[in-house]
Amino acid sequence: MPAGELAEFHGPHVAPPTPEHVKLTWHQPPRASRIRVIFHTCECRETTYELCATAGQSFVRRTDRTEQTVRETPWTLTAIARHVFEQILRGKAR
Repeated sequence: MPAGELAEFHGPHVAPPTPEHVKLTWHQPPRASRIRVIFHTCECRETTYELCATAGQSFVRRTDRTEQTVRETPWTLTAIARHVFEQILRGKAR
């Protein structure tokens, strides 16, 4: 497997939060029959993030294996959810 494909399989690592990072509001996930994961961070970390879509809206899902919790940002327009996911990746939001 080429190195580029391996990196895509694992997903990117999330940068540490910056001192001025935005604190996101996280909610218990509502039940949805179908959720599509668009993009995800690396599974080697205790906390992972997924950009998800369902019912014409998108959100970011956070899974914390240490605390055994799953939380989601509010469902919103896909462009907004993508921006939030990118901010998380860069350490500018948590």
